Order: sequence, then C-alpha cells, then structure tokens
Amino acid sequence: FNLAGMAREAGFKATFEFDNLEDLVTQLPEVMSATGPVFVSLKVNHENEVPDFYMGNTGQAMRELMAHLGA
Repeated sequence: FNLAGMAREAGFKATFEFDNLEDLVTQLPEVMSATGPVFVSLKVNHENEVPDFYMGNTGQAMRELMAHLGA
C-alpha cells in the first residue's frame, strides 16, 4: 500500500514517507513546519519481540521528540 500516495490523492497538502530513522531525523523540521493537513507514513521494523502496546499522548510524544532533537 502506498499510504502517502493515497493521502495525497485525498487532499493532504504535505505527505512524507520514512523507512529510515536518519531520514526522519533529517527531515523532521520540514515535516513539523509543513502547512497542513500533513500525512506522515512511518515504516517500522521490529528486530525482536514487538513491544507492549502503548497508549500515549501523541502531542506530548512529539514535544518530547522535538526536545530530544533540539528542534
């Protein structure tokens, strides 16, 4: 499935696809400053056991990520 392509066709102004953490880190300022609506597709591969389910606050998680990255 090309989720970012589907999002573009659905009218998202900005779409991003990442399957590499370094690319995400490099382009995160662009993602965060894009005019919405914004769609981000992240491909995640778990090398080991899948972690326990986490129900967190997305906004808080993004603030923590941005603080960690110094952005």
